[in-house]
Parts: sequence; C-alpha cells; structure tokens
Amino acid sequence: MEPRILSSQKVKPAISKSYGYLPVSNLDRVISSMYPQQFLAFESASWGLKEDVVTALKRTLAEVLVHYYPLAAELKDPEQGMYKILCNGTGAKLTEAYMDAPIKDLDFTFPGRSFARKFLPEPNLVGPVLCPLYVKITRFRCGGLLLGMCYHHQVADFRSFLMFVQAWSKAMRGQEVRVLPSHNRWLLEGRPHPFPFKNHDLEYRVKPKDEVRVPRLPNPVDENPVLSKYFHLNKRTNRQLRRLATADGNYGPFTSSVCVAAFFWRLIMRANGFSREDQVAKLVCSVDGRQRLLDVGVADNYFGNMIGLACSAINIGKLEKAPLSLTAGLIHENMQRVMTSDHFRSLIDWVEAQKPLTVCPNFDMSSEPVMICSSWINAPFYDLDFGLGRRPHFVGCGSMPAGVYNILWLNPSPYGRGNILAEVHLRSDSLSRLENDPEFEPILSSHREFMSEYRPSSKLHSRI
Repeated sequence: MEPRILSSQKVKPAISKSYGYLPVSNLDRVISSMYPQQFLAFESASWGLKEDVVTALKRTLAEVLVHYYPLAAELKDPEQGMYKILCNGTGAKLTEAYMDAPIKDLDFTFPGRSFARKFLPEPNLVGPVLCPLYVKITRFRCGGLLLGMCYHHQVADFRSFLMFVQAWSKAMRGQEVRVLPSHNRWLLEGRPHPFPFKNHDLEYRVKPKDEVRVPRLPNPVDENPVLSKYFHLNKRTNRQLRRLATADGNYGPFTSSVCVAAFFWRLIMRANGFSREDQVAKLVCSVDGRQRLLDVGVADNYFGNMIGLACSAINIGKLEKAPLSLTAGLIHENMQRVMTSDHFRSLIDWVEAQKPLTVCPNFDMSSEPVMICSSWINAPFYDLDFGLGRRPHFVGCGSMPAGVYNILWLNPSPYGRGNILAEVHLRSDSLSRLENDPEFEPILSSHREFMSEYRPSSKLHSRI
C-alpha cells in the first residue's frame, strides 16, 4: 500500500527578505555532502483548533523559517563539491500525504528503503540548484501523523537541526521563539597570522586538485543492500556494558556512548569479515564544538556546522583480542584529545591554510575497516510538544545514501534516560552475521523485551 500524495509546495518564510550569500565556514568544508533524514511519529494528532493540523504546520514552518532562513535558501554553484548558500527566501519543499492504514502497523525499528521512499522526503540531488530542507507530512486513517524531514549537511549539523525543530514545536504551541539562532559563520574563519597546527592527519586529508567531490546519488539496485535497524538497549544492558568497559569500575569514567561504541566496533568489524591482524580498524566519532569555542564568541545557539571528528585506530587482531576496557579507553582518550578549544581553533586554521584545496575525512568506507559513530542519546526529541495532544511515540532516522554503511547512531529511547536506541546501517550480510554473533546476545535479549511491547501488526508486510 502506498500513501496518496495530496499536495507538494514550497513554504517560504512568512517575512520575505534576502540575505544574500551566507559565508561558508571552514567547518562547513569538512562536512559530507548528504541529506540526513529524521522522522517523528505521533500515534494521534488531536489538534484542538479550527485550523487543520497540516495547515498549522505549514503556517508555523513559514514563521520559523524567518529566523532559520538558511533552510529556505538555494544551494548553488558548487566548487569542488561545496555549494554556495544563497539566502533568498525561496523556501523549503513540503509534501502532504495520506495513508489509509493505522500508523501502529509501521515497524519503526526496521526502516527499510520502502519505508524511506513512502514516508520520508526524497531530495533532488541532481539539479543545478539544491533545496536545503525537505518536509513530508503523512496523516494516517487512525489519526496518527508522521513528520519526516531531511536537510543538507553543508547547511546544518544535527545540533542546528534540533534547534530548528524545537523552535517549530514552540511555534505550533503559539509560543514566541525567544532563543534565536546565530548565523555568524565568519567567526569560524582561519586566523590571519600563522599559528602552530596540531596534527589532524588521523581524521582528515587534503584532496588533490583534480579530485572532485561527488554528491551522494539515489541508491541503485544492490544484491547486498545497506539495511537500517534499531536495537534497544535497556538500563540493565547498559550497566552490563559499562561494567565490562570499565573493568568493574577500575577504568573510566567512560560515558555510556563510549562503552556502547566500543562494544559495537569490535562486533561490526567482525561482521564485515575483516580478519587480517595487521589491518588497521578505525572508529570515527563526531564531536560538537560549540562548547569548545565559546572563548571566540561562538554561541551555543550557533546555526551551521560545528562538528569535528575524533578517530581511534587499532590493529584488527588487537581489537578482537583486547578487553572491552582497552577499546573504550582508546576511544575515550581520542575523544578527549579533540574536545578542546585549541584543537578546534587549530582545525579551523589548518583548513584555511589548505585553500584553495579542500579537506575531507581521511578514510574510505568502501575499502577500509571503518565504523562511524554519532551519539545524541541526550537529545530531547521525546520532549518535543507540537501541540498535537501527545509527544512523539517514536523518533528515528531514515536509510543511508548509496555506499554509506558501517554506521552506528546512538539515539534517545522512548523509555527515557538510561535506555538507548542503537541504529546500525550495515550491508544485509553483515547485519545477519552481527545478529548471529553469540557475543551480541545481550543486545538481542534487551531488544526482544522492547519489541514485545513495541511490535507492529503482523499484517505489516502484506499491507504497508
């Protein structure tokens, strides 16, 4: 069954104003060119006003885009894959759809390609001009609503996107957006006189002049496709992993994110079949730099990209044999290495010094044993109140672009703090090996408990 498309339009800012081209910061230049997807599912939408709920979402989106105007811009004239952001108020693309089925029949824990195609917006990746923000609103027969979104990563990072969604939810409740975004990207320019650089070779490399940055294209037909699946880690399982990762408290303190990442790193490398002991496995984690650059005037409400990478590397043989505490310690050490103001300032200066050449992450996902991890387990998605009568029932991400796999997203759980939803993006054969790995059984056991309450209708595959 397919959702029926009711309308598709551009939603422009409620107040029309052109801001011209937005400066491209040095941290924008090291971000991948892709559209992350996010969705919020509401079991029912009890909108209490005379205005239709979709009409209200369109109206308030237009109001919020006045402040978050880069999301209503045009991405034009790419140079080595970097787009210029023309803030002319063209608008965000919004699609409205209707599904003649209950929303509870959807399996949010296994959002496959079909789920993404039906319920998440599909960005146009091949045109000369790209749109930064796409929104798809799907209403269901039962009164449920699914709000799907995707945004261009060169315009915003996850923290910026979350700020925008929080502002939108406040507008839906009739509240004024008091904390406005800061668009001062010029603060992330390199310093005009030379400073000693730290070593950034582990995380980044300089592209040769003739290497063109290629945009991520739609997913081709693949006999071994990349699948996305959530695994729920309850509080008990998280405590078990933390005990293993800290050797019963003798090491640490390591965060839950570090402990879970260390556990998945070894198992995902094993599931991919990497076995040569001299191969170097890498784990690349994202780090938010907002709290690290307050001294130069970068506010906590900075809108754009403030993401740095922390890379950990270890031989496959050692990763396989080492206790979890050693792996967690390695990740913790490298996270601490990059989580300083000096490191972020050095990175900005170093990227500036490479111009006109560009900088990109120093790994090849298609040929190297690499896993990427991003943790937002404290993101307040389940606190979002759009005035629909209840908070989101489930918040998740969509599928990955072609060629992007071995990804671990750590997300908040609908069951609150201490629980984690770990989303993996793996090739289908690797996902099968992961789920059949005896060491993965504690995660599966925790997930089965979750699914006993969350399991969708058995008619799912025949109807949706």
